[in-house]
Amino acid sequence: MQPRPRPIPTNVERTLSEGDFIVSKTDTKGIITYGNEVFIDICRYSEEDLLGANHNIIRHPDMPAAVFKLLWDKIEAKQEIFAYVKNLAKDGAYYWVWANCAPSFDAEGNVYSVYISFTGFKREDVSGIFCIKSVDGGHTWLEPVAVYDLNTATPFQDKPWFAIDNTNSAYRGNLYIAWTEFTTYGSAAPEDSSFLLFARSSDRGTSFRAPLRVNDVAGDARDDDATVEGCVPAVGPNGEVYLAWAGRDGIYFDKSLTAD
Repeated sequence: MQPRPRPIPTNVERTLSEGDFIVSKTDTKGIITYGNEVFIDICRYSEEDLLGANHNIIRHPDMPAAVFKLLWDKIEAKQEIFAYVKNLAKDGAYYWVWANCAPSFDAEGNVYSVYISFTGFKREDVSGIFCIKSVDGGHTWLEPVAVYDLNTATPFQDKPWFAIDNTNSAYRGNLYIAWTEFTTYGSAAPEDSSFLLFARSSDRGTSFRAPLRVNDVAGDARDDDATVEGCVPAVGPNGEVYLAWAGRDGIYFDKSLTAD
């Protein structure tokens, strides 16, 4: 395979709109495993270009190598890092981000990644939520475990977020995953909608129980401001589970004291 030609930087700056939030995920070798629509739009690469590519595909030559060495040193030390980063889009434009990189480890040192897997948005295509685990610090990975896989793109699964219980509670080691399900992705039909699902693993990612619906009021299926999405789980100091998400009327919040 021929090396991908690098874009020629220009002096054109691209900026994010208020409320835009870039999300990308990689494995421990820096290979992109997920990018949200804001990420794809601002960097001007297609999803096919990005998935499986190294994250340095968007590295701007103005960024010193020492910044990225510090980033990976922090991740390998299981620490979170924040930094301003100048990125390079496919068309040569640049854009600044306030980057937050965080590895996902449990208390035993296992590494987890949760991702969507799909072939498209047509009815005959498929989508699903999967979890992979490494027990050797990310050097090798176990087989993916299906969190929710209907083997269809209708309904469509999207935008998974997860949290790990590393407390000393009775739920220590649990994994919690929340995501959006679209009855038909991108549809403007009033009968189509979006809602949030939540799944739990109590055996460190070996299996997941059937998901529960979280929200009472559904959103639309357009994937816009009236869609319910961005459901982020978090674990409290005593093992309680918190969820926050965006909907047509603002930000919603819920909690469980029994990890359900």
